[in-house]
Amino acid sequence: MKFEKILIFAVIACGVKFTKDVEARISFQKFEVFLNTDYPVDHMELDKYYDNCTHLLVGSWPHLFTTNGYSSSILSTLIFATGFTQVNKTHIVLVDHDGHCVRILNRKDNVPHILAGTCGSSGFSDGGFGEGTFNYPYGVVVDKRNPERILVTDMYNHALRSVDLNTRMLSTVYKIRFSGPQGLIWVGDFLLVANYHHYITKIWWNKAGGVRSNKWIGSTTAGDRDGGFNIAKFQSLHEMTNFRSKLYLVTDYGNKKLKLLDLRKQVVDPVCFKGEDFCSSSSLFPSGPLSILNIKEEVYVGTENTIYKLSLSNLRCPYKNISATLAPGETTAKVKLLDGYFVDFPEGVYKMKKMYNLEMCVYHVVVKRSEPKHHDSWFNLDPECTYKNITSFRSPHLLSVAVNVTISGKSVWRGFPEGVFRMAEEYNSKTCIYHVHVETPLNQKRLSFKADYEASCDAVDFNDYSRLMLRSILKQRKQQLQSICAQNCELPVKIDPFYNCTNDVLTIHWPTDKLYPATTSLPPADLTNQLNQRLAQSAILKSLELYIPFNLPPLISAKKNSEEKMIQLVLLPTCADESDAAQMNLCHS
Repeated sequence: MKFEKILIFAVIACGVKFTKDVEARISFQKFEVFLNTDYPVDHMELDKYYDNCTHLLVGSWPHLFTTNGYSSSILSTLIFATGFTQVNKTHIVLVDHDGHCVRILNRKDNVPHILAGTCGSSGFSDGGFGEGTFNYPYGVVVDKRNPERILVTDMYNHALRSVDLNTRMLSTVYKIRFSGPQGLIWVGDFLLVANYHHYITKIWWNKAGGVRSNKWIGSTTAGDRDGGFNIAKFQSLHEMTNFRSKLYLVTDYGNKKLKLLDLRKQVVDPVCFKGEDFCSSSSLFPSGPLSILNIKEEVYVGTENTIYKLSLSNLRCPYKNISATLAPGETTAKVKLLDGYFVDFPEGVYKMKKMYNLEMCVYHVVVKRSEPKHHDSWFNLDPECTYKNITSFRSPHLLSVAVNVTISGKSVWRGFPEGVFRMAEEYNSKTCIYHVHVETPLNQKRLSFKADYEASCDAVDFNDYSRLMLRSILKQRKQQLQSICAQNCELPVKIDPFYNCTNDVLTIHWPTDKLYPATTSLPPADLTNQLNQRLAQSAILKSLELYIPFNLPPLISAKKNSEEKMIQLVLLPTCADESDAAQMNLCHS
């Protein structure tokens, strides 16, 4: 077996073209070859056998070997080890893909022994040692719910299987919503399974031990599309690794790319190399990525014959403030932003945000007048000037917020973006100055309509049709709730209703545009009273019925709370960088 250490590698796009460049959520600055191999690298883990955390344990058909990038040692041969897991420091459970079985290896002698399945014979049957069969098993993890058991993806049987390490009993856990299952990873109390055929399955267990699943990310049709979990498309998925909290990387073998899975916002984002802000052909692998491993934000990616090492830059938030001056007689200045776009800004200070390697970086655009002017404080100190400064909070998904100001003696509503704006108004032959301060607080709460329903979570998430039907009904209810808001609030177009179902209780939120500081505990009493009065007078919204096709009964009404109300007004914690409907769903977790 030949291993060769190469320091730097320039990526070559092998005949694959991008239709357009896409802005990255992660951009790796360094892209190195960690190790060249003779065979595809199907799985990698940090080798527990070494205490210094310098070695990788690698499954590469037909070898299992350990390496630090400079020297390598083969542990076992003639096993197509597409997956393995280290149950302790000395024992490794190996998936023998071509052999249709699972083996266990002791590091003391490095001899693999049959653990489950019938090596050399494929099939689909449960049973004890020598009885059960697999059909090309692929990935394996220890069962968090029972450490004496392992979970194995059975690729051609499209199933999740389990093996008891003590009794060697092979059982079938689940056989729904899989299509060529391969790599799998625990995320809290649920399991994500990457399917070769284009999507990721979510598996979880209820309190009674029953297994549930849904096709969570991707589609049954192949493609290459970023965006919300329900619209994203992949070619062929292999493995996932945790990158940061709620952020996971997945290998898309067919598209020769890595993708970022943001579980908090439920979106799929691109991953770039060489510090690119927008992914080009340089962010493709020469051959499809198979395996992936993150060790302290150094990401190792295994392909057909190479292990690459990807690293982020140590530089955080490199963006600098931008200054511009108003030309005499002009009301706006044209400013080129960091993304290359030109925007006209009036006088003021504008807080801008741009992502840099998953960090929300802040910079400011400062627009000043070129001509001299009186000192603002002199006017503000004049006792005859009755105008006071105004502070308003902007919703992150909107470009501006409506503020009630005085212009030429009349009270009018005007839209203001984030920033500080100098206003001048004549009063008793004097020029009075006041300021409009629009900000987006990092921590805030959003007013939302909320309703609870007793419904089967399995029925709610039964299939694509049931989810589509529910989303359609929620949007209809959103239009009706807008009539309840009237002039007091708005249900923004870019923010969809969202729901979650736990223990057969379906909770639905319809967020409004009303934002309050994080210290606010209750919505304003006058607003609450007006909205509750309109709700009480609405015949349709008294029950707020929903149609859940596979629920029994399918037509359900909202539950009453302790105050005998079916619809509640609540304040939800929200996040500072929410920008569209796809991001909203988990901004309130």
